[in-house]
Amino acid sequence: MSLAELLPLVDNLSQPDKARLFDYLGTHLKPADPDDESEAMVLDSLRRSLQQIKEGKVHPIAELWEGIDVG
Repeated sequence: MSLAELLPLVDNLSQPDKARLFDYLGTHLKPADPDDESEAMVLDSLRRSLQQIKEGKVHPIAELWEGIDVG
């Protein structure tokens, strides 16, 4: 299932179910290294990313390198 297919399903969840989903993700996305970002930071980043995707604020991967001088 693609993210585009998943987002409408998440949107249709009740608030309690969304909370359970994020709690579940929070328990399964633990940093492997203590120096990694906290769970709260990861979940916040995930929420922002999902919101940006829903708003259409995405760019093709090929465009990410445009204008960057690697030489």
